[in-house]
Amino acid sequence: MKWLSMAALVLMACGPADTTGRAKGITALTGDVTRGAAVYKERCASCHGATGVGGGPYPDLTHHFPLHTNLELATIILNGEGDMVGIPSMADQDVADVIAHGRSVFK
Repeated sequence: MKWLSMAALVLMACGPADTTGRAKGITALTGDVTRGAAVYKERCASCHGATGVGGGPYPDLTHHFPLHTNLELATIILNGEGDMVGIPSMADQDVADVIAHGRSVFK
């Protein structure tokens, strides 16, 4: 039991998990634009707005999407950036779908 407590402390001290490998795997998936629109509406639109223009501390995705690679977008979605909290619980396919949706509308 003591080793479990020690292991938990070590993991907490290391900070958030490095999702670089996971993000690379996500970029290998084929995103579905239609599913991505539904996931975006459910998980992202409350902050970034239905049209992606953001507001307040939330960035305008119509500006940011074209500036980032899919790997960078997947990493931002998973880990967060600036005021955005990451969503590491989002399924890999959902991340790929949101990116595909974003690429189709945030130009």
